[in-house]
Amino acid sequence: MTRHWLNSRAGGLSQYMRQGGIVLLVCACCLIFGCGGSTTTTPDQNGDPIIVAWLETFGSDKNLGATIDGSGSWSTEGAVTYDYDMDGDGTYDVLAGDSVETWIYPKAGQYTVILRVTDPKGNSATDTAKATAVDETGGSDGGDGSGDGGGDPVDETPVAKLNIYWAEGGNAFRTLDATSSWAKDGGNLSYDYDIDGDGNYEIKNGQKSLVYEYPKPGEYTTVLRVTDSKGNSATASFTETIQPDDPNAWDPSDLAPVVKLQAYWAEGGDEYRTIDAQSSWARTGEDLVYDYDMNNDGTFEIKGGEPVFVHHFPGPGSYRIWLRVTDESGNSGTTSIVVEV
Repeated sequence: MTRHWLNSRAGGLSQYMRQGGIVLLVCACCLIFGCGGSTTTTPDQNGDPIIVAWLETFGSDKNLGATIDGSGSWSTEGAVTYDYDMDGDGTYDVLAGDSVETWIYPKAGQYTVILRVTDPKGNSATDTAKATAVDETGGSDGGDGSGDGGGDPVDETPVAKLNIYWAEGGNAFRTLDATSSWAKDGGNLSYDYDIDGDGNYEIKNGQKSLVYEYPKPGEYTTVLRVTDSKGNSATASFTETIQPDDPNAWDPSDLAPVVKLQAYWAEGGDEYRTIDAQSSWARTGEDLVYDYDMNNDGTFEIKGGEPVFVHHFPGPGSYRIWLRVTDESGNSGTTSIVVEV
């Protein structure tokens, strides 16, 4: 969504983009995926007025309905009034409305909603968001939602998200986590897992989060398939390397640290991941230093970093990242993983 805020001393509107977006589903519940979190703006040193328009859209229990929420808007000059253009045609359908409004659209589709807020001194700001109305009675969808009262066809494909991380039990055990997957119709999903990416789903109708023991060391591309109640399905994959876990195979003369690295979803949006090296350990019993090469260029940009931190990747893609750990005696080890964003 595009968000505007006004500082009168600056002489106009400034604009910034919020990462991610809002998807509205008209059903018993609304699921939002990919929002980048809140942004806080404070008055400048001169105390000049600032007004912020903040719009979000949610589902409604009414057919073709939408909950339009501008309650996050504010001004340093006092309470704001709320005007809403519900279909992006340039006409504000609701003037001086409530901070949260319910709107019934004429037919299914995606609509551009514009919020305009005005403070007691006449300063104003706008924000936009997309709302998708679903006809639960099976009616047809509309046009392009650009102001003619119609909307885009509704894409009901579910969203599949898979993360794999360490689990107790040994080095071959992993948690297969599909909890970030969701159905656009608001219903339940079934979860199937192809452990080795060969097209055969070894686990069918599994749990959305489960612990699995991989049969032997190696690199596995595990595929998740989710299916909603209408038969719509989607897939996602995650590549994980399983290391040998036989303590008797360790050569006591080898003092290199054990290096373990994983990445999983983090709050903040689609491009944020938690980088987790806390399962690494030093065979000498000493403390470790953690260095990270985040773009596979051979340079460890992060030196002396934390064992666990959140990283913002620049955009969608596959990223190979490297971890190097070093103990106090100078013994070191490295490993890498591929992070899908």
